[in-house]
Amino acid sequence: MIIILIGYGEEKEIYPLCRHVWEMYLRTANTEGFLPIFVKTTTCSSDATFHFDGRELTINMRHCLGEDFFMDKGVPQDNLVASDWAPKDNIFHSEKDRISFQWIQNYFGGNCSHVYATTVTSLTEFDALRWLINNLPKEKLFAGTPGQIQNFMGKEKFVFISGANTLISRDLFPLIAKRSSLDRSTLPNDVLRSIKVAGVKKIFFPRKDFSPNEHLQKTSLEAGNLISQAFEEGYFHFRVKSKDDRVAGDHLFLFDIYRAIHKGKRVNLKALAGNLFAER
Repeated sequence: MIIILIGYGEEKEIYPLCRHVWEMYLRTANTEGFLPIFVKTTTCSSDATFHFDGRELTINMRHCLGEDFFMDKGVPQDNLVASDWAPKDNIFHSEKDRISFQWIQNYFGGNCSHVYATTVTSLTEFDALRWLINNLPKEKLFAGTPGQIQNFMGKEKFVFISGANTLISRDLFPLIAKRSSLDRSTLPNDVLRSIKVAGVKKIFFPRKDFSPNEHLQKTSLEAGNLISQAFEEGYFHFRVKSKDDRVAGDHLFLFDIYRAIHKGKRVNLKALAGNLFAER
């Protein structure tokens, strides 16, 4: 079984809108062998640490981080590296990530062979993901779209795997779930995750980024052509993120991608294979 771990919350208005698209996708797509799980959080002290209803995992972060964290006691005020999130948010999401993998180990044990971690504001074509899992190593697999930080962790260029699409084999779960001295260091969760498995050679995936507040200026036909072209070029993961008002169109463009998949559009696997690169 492969768990599709979908990062989700209600702190941004765009997230519930994109989840509606995901729910349509999951009702109509072939999810055989996959278990999609939306991961969200609560800070209500009376809630259980974990609640799982078969589709949504809710983690009580007040239990995980402690009361002092929510009173801003000992919380760093600056990020170690550039980030879209505030320092406290980075600590919050990194702990959410760590505890998610701990829960997966405890709840599913050896029944889960991989986790594919993604975001609710992006969409993945499942047939191509199956093909990747069937053709990539079964162990020591840490793969996804790369990012870089200059002069970090003793390296001129530190390469990390984006949290928007990360494929991880079961043998690496304990490394990610393990507590680290960096857990409250304000590092973005995908950077911290990459540090924890730094000894593993990465495999790099392609990712197609769409910015709807630019693409919405195009006609529906032109937007559809952009999506079709991306499939033909071997993209299987599509990230939708506007630079400005995300609520204006991100979920609508995500729906256009879903509609293309629903109508039978599939990834050019030969092109995808040509877009995969292993870390040297």
